[in-house]
Amino acid sequence: MYQPGETVHDADYWVRCTRQSVWFQDAIEQAFAAGHTTLVEIAPNPVAIMGMMNTAFSVGKPDAQLLYALKRKVPDTHTIPDLLAKLYVAGAPIDFAALYGAGPIIDAPAMPWKKQRYWTSARPAAGGSSGSLLGQKVSLPDGTFAFHALADTVPSPIAPHGGGRHGARAGRYVGRGGGEGHVAAVG
Repeated sequence: MYQPGETVHDADYWVRCTRQSVWFQDAIEQAFAAGHTTLVEIAPNPVAIMGMMNTAFSVGKPDAQLLYALKRKVPDTHTIPDLLAKLYVAGAPIDFAALYGAGPIIDAPAMPWKKQRYWTSARPAAGGSSGSLLGQKVSLPDGTFAFHALADTVPSPIAPHGGGRHGARAGRYVGRGGGEGHVAAVG
């Protein structure tokens, strides 16, 4: 196995890779056996990641970080900083000064949180399913109501002979109003 920083990509290396076996899976297995859990594919487009993932699973390392440096149709000015950020989050010592220049490092500004509840007070009406075509009535917070029905129980005019018990299509029926409720299909 080559050590970090060692030159391995000379002209003879590339000639050997085009004419002889590469032993890629063996190299990935050795990297995992040596304790590495983050691997970076350095190629014009990530094509070996799937093979690396299969090897990671086969040697019991399903949580390995498999990253890429470049990707087709994505500028390297986007992929390289993204790779560095992922490596930094994974614990690698990244020198961001080499990328962004020297300067003071400041903490990210804190986010003021607006505490507001978003839970709805809408509740199904008591009594369970009414057995009607409309389905179960649900009371909404503003005093209106809606009907909820499973799609496979609603008859469909466009598929009369199939697609569920009554030839259903995906959707729900919604009723609005105080007592009379108008029904509209919402797809």
